Amino acid sequence: MSDQPYDWEQFKRKVFISAEVSQVFQAWAVPEKIIEWFIAEAEYTLPDGKLRPASEIVRAGDQYRWRWHQGLESTGQVLEVVENEKLSFTFGSKEPGSDEKIVVTITTRRLEDTTVLELTQGNMAVTPEAQVGWHMQCNLGWSFFMTNLKAWLEHGVDLRETDPERAYASRAVTL
Repeated sequence: MSDQPYDWEQFKRKVFISAEVSQVFQAWAVPEKIIEWFIAEAEYTLPDGKLRPASEIVRAGDQYRWRWHQGLESTGQVLEVVENEKLSFTFGSKEPGSDEKIVVTITTRRLEDTTVLELTQGNMAVTPEAQVGWHMQCNLGWSFFMTNLKAWLEHGVDLRETDPERAYASRAVTL
């Protein structure tokens, strides 16, 4: 057991997926693919205001709007894209009313016969509300969705609940 204090400002999740790095990366970075395992709708807008075609890899500067099956929506910005290696995006405000954003970074790399997918969510506030809302809720949510991505890529199975009422009732943490 570590004697280091727990870091409430960030968390990391890792999963090993039997798929090519490009498949794992594109599942995150191509709008028509991310809706197959993660969200119900994904729309990315280029810096000039035009919609990014759903078959293209997103780029730094794109704005996104995501809608989940339970009707919840979120918006943010793609910060960095290194094809087949890294995708970074904002994911809500650090604190209510703050312009400072939470950042999620996805990295992919090959390890022997598998792809290692690592997700880091950072820049979170260290308050009781943020510990539940951002840290615990998101940690549980990302764990599920990363498992769902593995199931989808390895077996063609989508584990999500798509009925809006059931999806809302089954979310990770309810307040």
